[in-house]
Amino acid sequence: MKRLTTIHQLGFFLATLISFNLMSQDTLVISEHSYGIDHSKRLIVVNEQVDIAQPISGIALSDYYRLIEVVDTLITGAPYIVSSDDGGQYQLYFTELPIVTITPQREIVDEPRRLANFTMIESDGTLTVYDIGVEYRGGYSQSFDKKSLRIEFWNDPIGDDTENLDLLGMRSDDDWNLQAMYNEPMRIRNKSAFDLWQQIDTLYYQEEEPKAINGVHYQYVELFINDEYRGVYGLSERVDRKQLRLKKDDDGDTRGELYKGIWWDDAVLLNGAPSFDNSTDTWSGWEHKYPDKIDWSTLHQAVTFVVEGEEEAFRESIGDLFDMDNIVNYFIFLNLTRAEDNTGKNTYLAKYDADQPYFYVPWDLDGIFGMRWDGVRWRVTDDILSNGLYDRLLEDRSENGFIVQLKKRWDLLRKQVITLDNINAILGANYNYLSTNGIYERERIAWPDTELLNENTTDYTTDWLVDRIRYLDQAFENLDVISSNEETQTLTEWNISPNPSPGFITIESDFRIERIQVFSKNGSLVKEVYGDNVSHIDLRSALRGMYFIKVVNKTGEVGIKKIVLQ
Repeated sequence: MKRLTTIHQLGFFLATLISFNLMSQDTLVISEHSYGIDHSKRLIVVNEQVDIAQPISGIALSDYYRLIEVVDTLITGAPYIVSSDDGGQYQLYFTELPIVTITPQREIVDEPRRLANFTMIESDGTLTVYDIGVEYRGGYSQSFDKKSLRIEFWNDPIGDDTENLDLLGMRSDDDWNLQAMYNEPMRIRNKSAFDLWQQIDTLYYQEEEPKAINGVHYQYVELFINDEYRGVYGLSERVDRKQLRLKKDDDGDTRGELYKGIWWDDAVLLNGAPSFDNSTDTWSGWEHKYPDKIDWSTLHQAVTFVVEGEEEAFRESIGDLFDMDNIVNYFIFLNLTRAEDNTGKNTYLAKYDADQPYFYVPWDLDGIFGMRWDGVRWRVTDDILSNGLYDRLLEDRSENGFIVQLKKRWDLLRKQVITLDNINAILGANYNYLSTNGIYERERIAWPDTELLNENTTDYTTDWLVDRIRYLDQAFENLDVISSNEETQTLTEWNISPNPSPGFITIESDFRIERIQVFSKNGSLVKEVYGDNVSHIDLRSALRGMYFIKVVNKTGEVGIKKIVLQ
Protein backbone atom coordinates (compact mmCIF):
# COMPACT_ATOMS: atom_id res chain seq x y z
CA MET A 1 0.00 0.00 0.00
CA LYS A 2 1.15 3.53 -0.69
CA ARG A 3 -0.43 6.64 0.77
CA LEU A 4 1.18 9.63 -0.86
CA THR A 5 0.85 13.27 0.12
CA THR A 6 1.02 16.45 -1.88
CA ILE A 7 4.84 16.39 -1.64
CA HIS A 8 4.91 13.08 -3.48
CA GLN A 9 2.47 14.49 -6.00
CA LEU A 10 4.98 17.24 -6.72
CA GLY A 11 7.41 14.54 -7.80
CA PHE A 12 4.80 13.18 -10.19
CA PHE A 13 4.23 16.69 -11.49
CA LEU A 14 7.91 17.26 -12.22
CA ALA A 15 8.33 13.85 -13.84
CA THR A 16 5.34 14.48 -16.07
CA LEU A 17 6.58 17.94 -16.94
CA ILE A 18 9.97 16.58 -17.96
CA SER A 19 8.32 13.84 -20.03
CA PHE A 20 6.56 16.55 -22.02
CA ASN A 21 9.88 18.30 -22.74
CA LEU A 22 9.14 21.35 -20.62
CA MET A 23 6.04 22.34 -22.53
CA SER A 24 5.09 25.97 -22.99
CA GLN A 25 3.47 27.91 -20.19
CA ASP A 26 0.07 27.78 -21.90
CA THR A 27 -0.11 24.01 -21.20
CA LEU A 28 -1.54 22.76 -17.91
CA VAL A 29 0.26 19.64 -16.70
CA ILE A 30 -1.82 17.28 -14.53
CA SER A 31 -0.15 14.97 -12.03
CA GLU A 32 -0.12 11.22 -12.49
CA HIS A 33 -3.11 9.41 -10.93
CA SER A 34 -5.05 12.70 -10.65
CA TYR A 35 -7.31 11.89 -13.58
CA GLY A 36 -9.24 9.17 -15.31
CA ILE A 37 -9.82 8.78 -19.04
CA ASP A 38 -12.59 6.76 -20.67
CA HIS A 39 -11.65 6.61 -24.35
CA SER A 40 -14.87 4.84 -25.29
CA LYS A 41 -17.09 7.54 -23.77
CA ARG A 42 -14.62 10.27 -24.75
CA LEU A 43 -14.60 11.52 -21.16
CA ILE A 44 -11.79 12.91 -18.98
CA VAL A 45 -12.24 13.61 -15.26
CA VAL A 46 -9.51 15.47 -13.36
CA ASN A 47 -9.23 15.67 -9.60
CA GLU A 48 -6.56 18.22 -8.83
CA GLN A 49 -6.63 21.68 -7.32
CA VAL A 50 -5.28 23.94 -10.05
CA ASP A 51 -4.94 27.69 -10.19
CA ILE A 52 -4.29 29.13 -13.65
CA ALA A 53 -1.99 32.16 -13.71
CA GLN A 54 -2.50 32.83 -17.43
CA PRO A 55 -4.65 31.54 -20.31
CA ILE A 56 -4.06 27.93 -21.32
CA SER A 57 -4.60 26.23 -24.67
CA GLY A 58 -3.78 22.63 -23.79
CA ILE A 59 -3.65 20.07 -21.03
CA ALA A 60 -0.98 17.40 -20.54
CA LEU A 61 -2.15 14.04 -19.20
CA SER A 62 -0.75 10.73 -20.43
CA ASP A 63 -1.09 12.45 -23.83
CA TYR A 64 -1.49 16.05 -24.90
CA TYR A 65 -5.02 17.40 -25.40
CA ARG A 66 -5.72 20.74 -27.05
CA LEU A 67 -8.51 22.92 -25.72
CA ILE A 68 -10.93 23.92 -28.48
CA GLU A 69 -11.15 27.35 -26.86
CA VAL A 70 -8.37 29.00 -24.86
CA VAL A 71 -9.45 29.53 -21.24
CA ASP A 72 -8.15 31.80 -18.49
CA THR A 73 -10.07 30.14 -15.67
CA LEU A 74 -11.23 26.63 -14.87
CA ILE A 75 -14.61 26.05 -13.24
CA THR A 76 -15.29 22.92 -11.24
CA GLY A 77 -18.04 20.86 -12.85
CA ALA A 78 -18.05 22.74 -16.15
CA PRO A 79 -17.41 20.81 -19.37
CA TYR A 80 -14.47 21.73 -21.60
CA ILE A 81 -14.00 20.32 -25.09
CA VAL A 82 -10.50 19.07 -25.89
CA SER A 83 -9.10 17.19 -28.86
CA SER A 84 -6.46 14.48 -28.94
CA ASP A 85 -3.62 14.06 -31.43
CA ASP A 86 -5.84 11.82 -33.57
CA GLY A 87 -8.49 14.54 -33.77
CA GLY A 88 -10.96 12.86 -31.42
CA GLN A 89 -12.89 15.21 -29.14
CA TYR A 90 -13.33 14.60 -25.40
CA GLN A 91 -15.35 16.25 -22.67
CA LEU A 92 -13.05 17.35 -19.86
CA TYR A 93 -14.28 17.99 -16.30
CA PHE A 94 -12.59 19.09 -13.09
CA THR A 95 -14.06 17.59 -9.94
CA GLU A 96 -13.64 17.89 -6.18
CA LEU A 97 -14.75 14.28 -5.69
CA PRO A 98 -12.05 11.69 -5.08
CA ILE A 99 -11.39 9.51 -8.11
CA VAL A 100 -11.26 5.76 -7.48
CA THR A 101 -9.75 3.44 -10.07
CA ILE A 102 -10.21 -0.33 -9.79
CA THR A 103 -8.30 -2.65 -12.09
CA PRO A 104 -9.33 -6.29 -11.54
CA GLN A 105 -7.19 -9.17 -12.76
CA ARG A 106 -10.36 -11.10 -13.69
CA GLU A 107 -14.00 -10.24 -14.33
CA ILE A 108 -15.85 -9.04 -11.22
CA VAL A 109 -18.64 -11.40 -10.09
CA ASP A 110 -21.07 -11.73 -7.17
CA GLU A 111 -18.87 -14.29 -5.42
CA PRO A 112 -16.00 -14.86 -4.82
CA ARG A 113 -14.01 -11.66 -4.48
CA ARG A 114 -11.48 -11.12 -7.23
CA LEU A 115 -8.01 -9.62 -6.78
CA ALA A 116 -7.74 -6.07 -8.11
CA ASN A 117 -5.66 -2.93 -7.79
CA PHE A 118 -7.29 0.04 -6.01
CA THR A 119 -6.20 3.65 -6.46
CA MET A 120 -7.87 6.70 -4.93
CA ILE A 121 -6.73 10.27 -5.42
CA GLU A 122 -8.13 13.10 -3.30
CA SER A 123 -8.22 16.75 -4.29
CA ASP A 124 -5.53 17.61 -1.72
CA GLY A 125 -3.15 15.23 -3.47
CA THR A 126 -3.44 12.32 -1.04
CA LEU A 127 -3.01 9.09 -2.96
CA THR A 128 -4.00 5.63 -1.72
CA VAL A 129 -2.82 2.57 -3.67
CA TYR A 130 -3.56 -0.96 -2.50
CA ASP A 131 -4.57 -4.46 -3.55
CA ILE A 132 -8.20 -5.34 -2.89
CA GLY A 133 -10.64 -8.18 -3.21
CA VAL A 134 -13.75 -6.95 -5.05
CA GLU A 135 -17.18 -8.45 -5.72
CA TYR A 136 -20.66 -7.29 -6.65
CA ARG A 137 -23.08 -6.88 -3.74
CA GLY A 138 -26.82 -6.47 -3.26
CA GLY A 139 -29.88 -8.49 -4.21
CA TYR A 140 -32.32 -7.02 -6.72
CA SER A 141 -29.89 -4.14 -7.37
CA GLN A 142 -27.57 -6.54 -9.19
CA SER A 143 -30.07 -6.56 -12.03
CA PHE A 144 -29.16 -2.91 -12.73
CA ASP A 145 -26.42 -2.09 -15.24
CA LYS A 146 -24.67 0.01 -12.61
CA LYS A 147 -23.85 -2.38 -9.77
CA SER A 148 -22.75 -1.85 -6.19
CA LEU A 149 -19.44 -3.29 -5.02
CA ARG A 150 -17.91 -4.62 -1.83
CA ILE A 151 -14.15 -4.21 -1.46
CA GLU A 152 -11.64 -5.51 1.07
CA PHE A 153 -8.03 -4.38 1.38
CA TRP A 154 -5.65 -7.34 1.03
CA ASN A 155 -2.04 -7.94 2.02
CA ASP A 156 -1.88 -11.17 0.01
CA PRO A 157 -3.36 -12.43 -3.26
CA ILE A 158 -6.18 -14.44 -1.63
CA GLY A 159 -7.27 -12.17 1.21
CA ASP A 160 -6.11 -14.25 4.17
CA ASP A 161 -4.35 -11.16 5.53
CA THR A 162 -6.28 -7.87 5.36
CA GLU A 163 -5.41 -4.26 6.15
CA ASN A 164 -7.43 -1.56 7.91
CA LEU A 165 -7.41 1.81 6.17
CA ASP A 166 -9.10 5.07 7.18
CA LEU A 167 -10.66 6.57 4.08
CA LEU A 168 -12.02 10.10 3.61
CA GLY A 169 -12.38 10.81 7.31
CA MET A 170 -14.35 7.66 8.04
CA ARG A 171 -13.48 4.75 10.32
CA SER A 172 -10.38 2.59 9.89
CA ASP A 173 -11.42 -0.73 8.38
CA ASP A 174 -10.53 -3.33 5.78
CA ASP A 175 -14.10 -3.83 4.47
CA TRP A 176 -16.04 -1.15 2.53
CA ASN A 177 -19.05 -0.74 0.27
CA LEU A 178 -19.24 1.19 -2.98
CA GLN A 179 -22.95 1.99 -3.41
CA ALA A 180 -24.08 2.50 -6.99
CA MET A 181 -27.22 4.50 -6.02
CA TYR A 182 -28.59 3.65 -9.49
CA ASN A 183 -32.23 3.66 -8.35
CA GLU A 184 -31.93 6.99 -6.53
CA PRO A 185 -33.11 9.74 -8.90
CA MET A 186 -30.69 12.35 -7.48
CA ARG A 187 -28.14 10.01 -5.85
CA ILE A 188 -28.75 11.66 -2.47
CA ARG A 189 -31.42 9.71 -0.57
CA ASN A 190 -29.34 7.10 1.26
CA LYS A 191 -26.65 9.57 2.29
CA SER A 192 -29.15 12.24 3.33
CA ALA A 193 -31.21 9.77 5.34
CA PHE A 194 -28.17 8.55 7.28
CA ASP A 195 -27.16 12.17 7.88
CA LEU A 196 -30.65 12.82 9.29
CA TRP A 197 -30.66 9.63 11.39
CA GLN A 198 -27.42 10.72 13.07
CA GLN A 199 -29.29 13.83 14.28
CA ILE A 200 -32.19 11.77 15.64
CA ASP A 201 -30.63 8.80 17.43
CA THR A 202 -27.76 8.29 19.86
CA LEU A 203 -26.70 4.85 21.08
CA TYR A 204 -27.50 4.22 24.72
CA TYR A 205 -23.89 3.21 25.37
CA GLN A 206 -22.37 6.16 23.48
CA GLU A 207 -20.45 7.50 26.48
CA GLU A 208 -18.86 4.11 27.02
CA GLU A 209 -18.10 3.70 23.30
CA PRO A 210 -17.62 7.21 21.83
CA LYS A 211 -16.52 5.82 18.45
CA ALA A 212 -19.66 3.70 18.02
CA ILE A 213 -22.01 4.81 15.22
CA ASN A 214 -25.62 3.73 14.78
CA GLY A 215 -25.61 3.71 11.00
CA VAL A 216 -22.89 4.51 8.49
CA HIS A 217 -21.09 7.44 6.94
CA TYR A 218 -21.08 8.04 3.19
CA GLN A 219 -18.60 9.92 1.03
CA TYR A 220 -19.06 10.50 -2.69
CA VAL A 221 -16.39 9.31 -5.14
CA GLU A 222 -16.16 8.88 -8.91
CA LEU A 223 -15.30 5.41 -10.13
CA PHE A 224 -13.35 4.00 -13.07
CA ILE A 225 -13.17 0.22 -13.61
CA ASN A 226 -10.66 -0.92 -16.24
CA ASP A 227 -10.57 2.65 -17.59
CA GLU A 228 -14.37 2.69 -17.98
CA TYR A 229 -16.11 5.57 -16.23
CA ARG A 230 -18.85 4.16 -13.94
CA GLY A 231 -20.14 7.41 -12.47
CA VAL A 232 -20.66 8.58 -8.91
CA TYR A 233 -20.65 6.07 -6.06
CA GLY A 234 -21.13 6.29 -2.32
CA LEU A 235 -18.10 4.92 -0.49
CA SER A 236 -19.57 3.82 2.81
CA GLU A 237 -18.77 2.04 6.02
CA ARG A 238 -20.49 -1.24 6.82
CA VAL A 239 -22.84 -2.06 9.68
CA ASP A 240 -20.97 -4.64 11.73
CA ARG A 241 -19.67 -5.35 15.21
CA LYS A 242 -16.84 -2.89 14.75
CA GLN A 243 -19.09 -0.04 13.60
CA LEU A 244 -21.37 -0.52 16.60
CA ARG A 245 -18.52 -1.43 19.00
CA LEU A 246 -20.46 -4.44 20.25
CA LYS A 247 -18.91 -6.42 23.07
CA LYS A 248 -16.80 -9.39 22.05
CA ASP A 249 -17.51 -12.87 23.39
CA ASP A 250 -16.10 -13.59 26.83
CA ASP A 251 -14.75 -17.14 27.45
CA GLY A 252 -17.27 -18.56 25.00
CA ASP A 253 -20.23 -16.61 26.40
CA THR A 254 -22.11 -14.51 23.86
CA ARG A 255 -22.20 -10.81 24.67
CA GLY A 256 -22.88 -8.49 21.72
CA GLU A 257 -25.28 -9.65 18.99
CA LEU A 258 -26.08 -8.47 15.45
CA TYR A 259 -28.75 -9.65 13.00
CA LYS A 260 -29.68 -8.38 9.55
CA GLY A 261 -33.17 -8.44 8.06
CA ILE A 262 -32.79 -9.92 4.58
CA TRP A 263 -36.29 -11.08 3.58
CA TRP A 264 -39.89 -10.64 4.67
CA ASP A 265 -41.00 -13.24 7.22
CA ASP A 266 -42.73 -13.49 10.60
CA ALA A 267 -39.72 -13.08 12.88
CA VAL A 268 -38.19 -10.16 10.97
CA LEU A 269 -41.54 -8.37 11.25
CA LEU A 270 -41.91 -9.49 14.89
CA ASN A 271 -45.24 -11.04 14.00
CA GLY A 272 -44.32 -14.65 14.80
CA ALA A 273 -41.59 -16.79 16.33
CA PRO A 274 -41.26 -20.10 14.47
CA SER A 275 -38.78 -22.73 15.61
CA PHE A 276 -35.11 -22.17 14.80
CA ASP A 277 -32.13 -24.25 13.75
CA ASN A 278 -28.65 -23.29 14.95
CA SER A 279 -27.07 -25.14 12.04
CA THR A 280 -28.09 -22.34 9.64
CA ASP A 281 -27.23 -18.64 9.67
CA THR A 282 -30.76 -17.55 8.72
CA TRP A 283 -34.03 -17.68 10.63
CA SER A 284 -37.43 -16.38 9.50
CA GLY A 285 -36.05 -13.34 7.66
CA TRP A 286 -33.03 -12.68 9.88
CA GLU A 287 -29.40 -13.35 8.96
CA HIS A 288 -26.96 -14.04 11.83
CA LYS A 289 -24.05 -11.59 11.59
CA TYR A 290 -22.38 -11.68 15.02
CA PRO A 291 -21.00 -13.47 17.04
CA ASP A 292 -19.36 -16.19 14.97
CA LYS A 293 -21.09 -18.94 16.92
CA ILE A 294 -24.71 -19.21 15.76
CA ASP A 295 -27.29 -19.30 18.53
CA TRP A 296 -30.78 -17.99 17.80
CA SER A 297 -32.15 -18.63 21.28
CA THR A 298 -31.81 -15.10 22.69
CA LEU A 299 -33.42 -13.40 19.69
CA HIS A 300 -36.08 -16.11 19.54
CA GLN A 301 -36.99 -15.45 23.18
CA ALA A 302 -37.29 -11.71 22.53
CA VAL A 303 -39.48 -12.16 19.46
CA THR A 304 -41.62 -14.74 21.26
CA PHE A 305 -42.21 -12.27 24.09
CA VAL A 306 -43.27 -9.57 21.62
CA VAL A 307 -45.70 -11.95 19.94
CA GLU A 308 -47.04 -13.92 22.90
CA GLY A 309 -46.31 -11.92 26.07
CA GLU A 310 -49.35 -11.10 28.17
CA GLU A 311 -50.37 -7.46 28.11
CA GLU A 312 -49.33 -6.47 31.63
CA ALA A 313 -46.00 -8.31 31.41
CA PHE A 314 -45.36 -6.80 27.99
CA ARG A 315 -45.82 -3.25 29.26
CA GLU A 316 -43.67 -3.84 32.32
CA SER A 317 -40.78 -5.69 30.64
CA ILE A 318 -40.55 -4.58 26.99
CA GLY A 319 -38.07 -1.87 27.99
CA ASP A 320 -35.74 -4.54 29.34
CA LEU A 321 -35.66 -6.28 25.95
CA PHE A 322 -35.62 -3.24 23.64
CA ASP A 323 -34.05 0.18 24.15
CA MET A 324 -37.18 2.31 24.13
CA ASP A 325 -35.40 5.56 23.21
CA ASN A 326 -34.08 3.89 20.06
CA ILE A 327 -37.40 2.17 19.37
CA VAL A 328 -39.23 5.52 19.56
CA ASN A 329 -36.59 7.22 17.39
CA TYR A 330 -36.71 4.49 14.77
CA PHE A 331 -40.52 4.61 14.62
CA ILE A 332 -40.35 8.35 14.01
CA PHE A 333 -37.58 7.99 11.41
CA LEU A 334 -39.36 5.10 9.70
CA ASN A 335 -42.54 7.14 9.34
CA LEU A 336 -40.93 10.50 8.64
CA THR A 337 -39.04 9.09 5.65
CA ARG A 338 -41.85 6.59 4.94
CA ALA A 339 -39.28 3.80 4.58
CA GLU A 340 -41.81 1.05 3.83
CA ASP A 341 -39.05 -1.36 2.81
CA ASN A 342 -37.45 -0.99 6.25
CA THR A 343 -40.10 -2.18 8.72
CA GLY A 344 -38.31 -5.52 9.02
CA LYS A 345 -36.18 -6.29 5.99
CA ASN A 346 -33.35 -3.82 5.39
CA THR A 347 -32.78 -3.28 9.10
CA TYR A 348 -30.30 -4.54 11.64
CA LEU A 349 -31.14 -5.55 15.20
CA ALA A 350 -28.30 -5.46 17.69
CA LYS A 351 -27.45 -5.51 21.37
CA TYR A 352 -24.30 -4.11 22.95
CA ASP A 353 -23.90 -6.66 25.73
CA ALA A 354 -25.65 -9.80 26.95
CA ASP A 355 -27.62 -8.08 29.71
CA GLN A 356 -28.60 -5.04 27.65
CA PRO A 357 -31.51 -4.34 25.26
CA TYR A 358 -31.79 -4.69 21.50
CA PHE A 359 -31.86 -1.64 19.24
CA TYR A 360 -32.57 -0.95 15.57
CA VAL A 361 -29.97 0.11 13.00
CA PRO A 362 -31.32 1.40 9.66
CA TRP A 363 -29.93 0.18 6.36
CA ASP A 364 -30.52 0.49 2.58
CA LEU A 365 -32.56 3.70 2.63
CA ASP A 366 -33.23 4.26 -1.06
CA GLY A 367 -37.04 3.82 -0.99
CA ILE A 368 -37.86 6.95 1.02
CA PHE A 369 -39.15 10.52 0.74
CA GLY A 370 -41.97 9.60 -1.63
CA MET A 371 -39.95 7.16 -3.74
CA ARG A 372 -40.16 3.39 -4.01
CA TRP A 373 -37.08 1.16 -3.79
CA ASP A 374 -37.09 0.93 -7.61
CA GLY A 375 -36.83 4.72 -8.08
CA VAL A 376 -40.48 5.28 -9.02
CA ARG A 377 -42.42 8.07 -7.34
CA TRP A 378 -44.92 6.90 -4.73
CA ARG A 379 -46.83 9.88 -3.39
CA VAL A 380 -48.31 8.37 -0.24
CA THR A 381 -48.24 10.66 2.79
CA ASP A 382 -51.20 9.64 4.95
CA ASP A 383 -50.40 6.33 6.60
CA ILE A 384 -48.52 4.89 9.57
CA LEU A 385 -45.86 2.22 9.03
CA SER A 386 -45.60 -0.45 11.70
CA ASN A 387 -44.65 -4.04 12.49
CA GLY A 388 -45.52 -6.55 15.19
CA LEU A 389 -43.54 -4.76 17.89
CA TYR A 390 -44.99 -1.36 17.09
CA ASP A 391 -48.52 -2.75 16.77
CA ARG A 392 -48.30 -3.83 20.40
CA LEU A 393 -46.57 -0.68 21.58
CA LEU A 394 -49.24 1.49 19.98
CA GLU A 395 -51.78 -0.11 22.28
CA ASP A 396 -49.91 1.21 25.32
CA ARG A 397 -51.67 4.35 26.50
CA SER A 398 -50.30 4.18 30.05
CA GLU A 399 -48.93 7.20 31.88
CA ASN A 400 -45.41 6.81 30.50
CA GLY A 401 -46.20 4.32 27.75
CA PHE A 402 -45.03 4.26 24.16
CA ILE A 403 -47.58 6.75 22.85
CA VAL A 404 -46.69 9.30 25.52
CA GLN A 405 -42.95 8.86 24.85
CA LEU A 406 -43.53 9.09 21.11
CA LYS A 407 -45.46 12.35 21.37
CA LYS A 408 -42.83 13.93 23.63
CA ARG A 409 -39.97 12.89 21.35
CA TRP A 410 -41.79 14.05 18.22
CA ASP A 411 -42.53 17.44 19.76
CA LEU A 412 -38.87 17.84 20.77
CA LEU A 413 -37.49 16.82 17.36
CA ARG A 414 -39.95 19.09 15.59
CA LYS A 415 -38.29 22.13 17.14
CA GLN A 416 -34.96 21.79 15.27
CA VAL A 417 -34.36 18.43 13.59
CA ILE A 418 -37.64 17.49 11.92
CA THR A 419 -38.22 20.79 10.20
CA LEU A 420 -38.58 21.41 6.51
CA ASP A 421 -35.62 23.80 6.61
CA ASN A 422 -33.31 21.28 8.28
CA ILE A 423 -34.23 18.34 6.07
CA ASN A 424 -34.03 20.46 2.93
CA ALA A 425 -30.63 21.71 4.10
CA ILE A 426 -29.36 18.13 4.34
CA LEU A 427 -30.79 17.17 0.96
CA GLY A 428 -29.68 20.47 -0.56
CA ALA A 429 -26.10 20.20 0.64
CA ASN A 430 -25.70 16.77 -0.96
CA TYR A 431 -27.50 17.82 -4.14
CA ASN A 432 -25.50 21.05 -4.51
CA TYR A 433 -22.21 19.20 -4.00
CA LEU A 434 -23.03 16.78 -6.82
CA SER A 435 -24.56 19.43 -9.06
CA THR A 436 -21.72 21.95 -8.80
CA ASN A 437 -19.25 19.17 -9.59
CA GLY A 438 -21.13 18.26 -12.78
CA ILE A 439 -22.05 14.78 -11.54
CA TYR A 440 -25.48 14.65 -13.14
CA GLU A 441 -24.07 15.42 -16.59
CA ARG A 442 -21.47 12.69 -16.22
CA GLU A 443 -24.02 10.19 -14.90
CA ARG A 444 -25.97 10.70 -18.13
CA ILE A 445 -22.81 10.15 -20.13
CA ALA A 446 -22.09 6.94 -18.20
CA TRP A 447 -25.68 5.66 -18.23
CA PRO A 448 -27.46 7.24 -21.22
CA ASP A 449 -30.24 4.65 -21.28
CA THR A 450 -31.37 5.02 -17.69
CA GLU A 451 -34.80 6.47 -16.99
CA LEU A 452 -34.17 6.59 -13.24
CA LEU A 453 -31.80 9.56 -13.11
CA ASN A 454 -33.98 12.62 -12.55
CA GLU A 455 -32.33 15.73 -11.23
CA ASN A 456 -35.64 17.62 -11.17
CA THR A 457 -37.20 15.97 -8.15
CA THR A 458 -36.33 18.71 -5.65
CA ASP A 459 -39.76 20.36 -5.74
CA TYR A 460 -41.49 16.99 -5.60
CA THR A 461 -39.49 15.97 -2.51
CA THR A 462 -40.20 19.27 -0.77
CA ASP A 463 -43.94 19.03 -1.51
CA TRP A 464 -43.97 15.44 -0.29
CA LEU A 465 -42.19 16.38 2.93
CA VAL A 466 -44.63 19.21 3.61
CA ASP A 467 -47.58 16.84 3.32
CA ARG A 468 -45.88 14.04 5.25
CA ILE A 469 -44.83 16.19 8.21
CA ARG A 470 -48.26 17.82 8.33
CA TYR A 471 -49.90 14.40 8.42
CA LEU A 472 -47.56 13.08 11.13
CA ASP A 473 -48.14 16.18 13.27
CA GLN A 474 -51.80 15.34 13.16
CA ALA A 475 -51.44 11.57 13.39
CA PHE A 476 -49.08 11.55 16.39
CA GLU A 477 -51.36 13.97 18.19
CA ASN A 478 -54.24 11.55 17.63
CA LEU A 479 -52.56 8.19 18.13
CA ASP A 480 -55.37 7.23 20.46
CA VAL A 481 -57.51 7.03 17.31
CA ILE A 482 -55.24 5.44 14.71
CA SER A 483 -53.44 2.99 16.98
CA SER A 484 -56.47 0.85 17.79
CA ASN A 485 -59.68 -0.34 16.24
CA GLU A 486 -61.31 -0.28 19.65
CA GLU A 487 -63.59 2.48 20.84
CA THR A 488 -62.39 4.43 23.88
CA GLN A 489 -64.71 5.48 26.67
CA THR A 490 -62.86 8.16 28.62
CA LEU A 491 -66.06 10.13 28.05
CA THR A 492 -69.25 8.16 28.49
CA GLU A 493 -72.90 8.84 27.91
CA TRP A 494 -72.79 9.94 24.30
CA ASN A 495 -74.15 8.37 21.12
CA ILE A 496 -73.97 8.69 17.35
CA SER A 497 -77.03 8.34 15.19
CA PRO A 498 -77.76 6.97 12.76
CA ASN A 499 -75.01 4.34 12.60
CA PRO A 500 -74.58 3.12 9.88
CA SER A 501 -75.27 6.51 8.34
CA PRO A 502 -75.74 8.00 4.87
CA GLY A 503 -73.59 10.93 5.99
CA PHE A 504 -75.45 13.45 8.17
CA ILE A 505 -74.71 12.59 11.80
CA THR A 506 -76.20 13.71 15.09
CA ILE A 507 -74.34 13.38 18.36
CA GLU A 508 -76.20 13.27 21.65
CA SER A 509 -74.32 13.67 24.93
CA ASP A 510 -74.67 14.46 28.62
CA PHE A 511 -71.81 16.96 28.42
CA ARG A 512 -70.93 20.02 26.35
CA ILE A 513 -68.92 19.08 23.25
CA GLU A 514 -66.23 21.59 22.32
CA ARG A 515 -64.90 19.79 19.26
CA ILE A 516 -65.75 16.92 16.91
CA GLN A 517 -63.09 15.28 14.72
CA VAL A 518 -63.58 12.58 12.11
CA PHE A 519 -60.68 10.27 11.16
CA SER A 520 -60.33 7.67 8.43
CA LYS A 521 -59.06 4.17 9.24
CA ASN A 522 -55.46 5.20 8.54
CA GLY A 523 -55.64 8.25 10.77
CA SER A 524 -56.27 11.03 8.25
CA LEU A 525 -58.33 13.89 9.65
CA VAL A 526 -61.37 14.02 7.38
CA LYS A 527 -63.32 16.79 9.09
CA GLU A 528 -63.23 18.93 12.22
CA VAL A 529 -65.96 21.06 13.81
CA TYR A 530 -65.55 23.48 16.72
CA GLY A 531 -68.27 25.22 18.65
CA ASP A 532 -70.24 25.61 21.85
CA ASN A 533 -71.90 22.25 22.36
CA VAL A 534 -71.74 21.19 18.70
CA SER A 535 -73.95 18.20 17.93
CA HIS A 536 -74.02 17.71 14.17
CA ILE A 537 -71.52 16.93 11.45
CA ASP A 538 -72.04 16.46 7.72
CA LEU A 539 -70.05 13.63 6.08
CA ARG A 540 -72.13 13.20 2.97
CA SER A 541 -69.14 14.09 0.75
CA ALA A 542 -66.88 11.47 2.36
CA LEU A 543 -66.19 8.08 0.79
CA ARG A 544 -68.12 5.09 2.07
CA GLY A 545 -66.43 3.02 4.76
CA MET A 546 -65.47 2.97 8.44
CA TYR A 547 -64.46 6.13 10.32
CA PHE A 548 -63.73 7.18 13.88
CA ILE A 549 -65.62 10.02 15.56
CA LYS A 550 -63.66 11.76 18.29
CA VAL A 551 -65.38 14.19 20.66
CA VAL A 552 -63.63 16.48 23.14
CA ASN A 553 -65.24 18.30 26.07
CA LYS A 554 -64.17 21.65 27.53
CA THR A 555 -61.67 20.01 29.92
CA GLY A 556 -59.98 18.05 27.14
CA GLU A 557 -61.44 14.63 27.90
CA VAL A 558 -61.88 12.44 24.87
CA GLY A 559 -64.36 9.90 23.59
CA ILE A 560 -64.01 7.81 20.41
CA LYS A 561 -66.61 5.75 18.54
CA LYS A 562 -66.74 3.98 15.19
CA ILE A 563 -69.19 4.88 12.48
CA VAL A 564 -69.86 3.31 9.10
CA LEU A 565 -70.86 5.45 6.15
CA GLN A 566 -72.95 3.64 3.58
